[in-house]
Amino acid sequence: MNSLEKADFWLKKLQNLGPVINGVEPTGTWSNEALAGETLARVCENFKKDLEGLENEAKFMFSSHVESESLTEQSANLLRKWQVVGAPSLSALCVFALENFGIKEPEDFIQAILIASVLGEVENDLAYHNNMHYRKVLFNAVRLIAVHNFIYNGTARSFDVKQICLLLMGACAHDIGHDGRGNTIKGVFYQGRLEKLSYDLALPYFKAVGFVDEEALDDYKMMVLCTEVTPLDDPGNPMNQMKAAYRYHYLGDKTKTHTLNLDSDIAALETNAHLTTMCLILHEADIASSAGITYEVTKFETSIYMQEIGTKQARPQHVIDFLNQICQRKFLSDAGQRLFAANLARIYALAQQEVEAGDELYPAPEHADFILTFAQDGQAPKTIN
Repeated sequence: MNSLEKADFWLKKLQNLGPVINGVEPTGTWSNEALAGETLARVCENFKKDLEGLENEAKFMFSSHVESESLTEQSANLLRKWQVVGAPSLSALCVFALENFGIKEPEDFIQAILIASVLGEVENDLAYHNNMHYRKVLFNAVRLIAVHNFIYNGTARSFDVKQICLLLMGACAHDIGHDGRGNTIKGVFYQGRLEKLSYDLALPYFKAVGFVDEEALDDYKMMVLCTEVTPLDDPGNPMNQMKAAYRYHYLGDKTKTHTLNLDSDIAALETNAHLTTMCLILHEADIASSAGITYEVTKFETSIYMQEIGTKQARPQHVIDFLNQICQRKFLSDAGQRLFAANLARIYALAQQEVEAGDELYPAPEHADFILTFAQDGQAPKTIN
């Protein structure tokens, strides 16, 4: 098929989701009529233009090279353009990834990716955990998948088609329904509150499109649960338990301990090394825009996060805290190290330098260098969710 035929093929698949969506019992505050009518219609209306834009500007996403100044600059510039001018839909990004990874089946996984991409397009206007965040995570996930499979080409550790599909689904839908309040409500901490909410919101739609593989659904849920990073600095939070499992499987910690004593929700990671890697890749895709591109991107991401939680204006010490507490000053996966390690080290050094110079407040997000530099191209800066 030529490019036009491919676009028509995928657009038809998206359009066919409308009746399926309308057949699902409404969940939470979502309206199926709005989801199928407004959200899906908007995705379909812009789909061909979005896909064409990606073909012209985003092929570098599939590069297997070590992150270089050129790749970093391309990443920052593309994210800046998306933020200021507007971004392609998650659906277009997923199709772009599927085409470049050469994935056309199995059909139930394809349908699950497409419905996840539409769910992730339901409007969420939070300052940080918004629709743009989902697109950034998907962008990072695609890059990590491409590099991981280059590193492990021809080995049992490479991601197969179903694993790639689950990662794309997770990137699209891991934060759907996010209300910006975290997992502590009125002083009481609820482990996995938002992560379980996003899974519960997506599940009926997955089943409606025929994605009923219980093992795959369990794996997907585990990946979403392991994106939780709270309580901060707690070795028992899901992220830290998952990282402990990764070190256990791949970094020699199995010689130090015979059991991981994981929480029941993620206990399968002790015996499933592949799933542990998938959880780690999704987590690293979730944090990479804040930790692994440029300091200008990090400052902007930190500023909009602080704006969302409504406590204080961001400053360099907040970056240092994030890189220490959540990132532990490193990307753990081989793909994450290849893509982002040097950038993280540079970001940490620049933030530390600014802390020592007085820890001055960052500008408000709309005045961030990351945004304002786009005005040099004659575009009026604005923030797109």
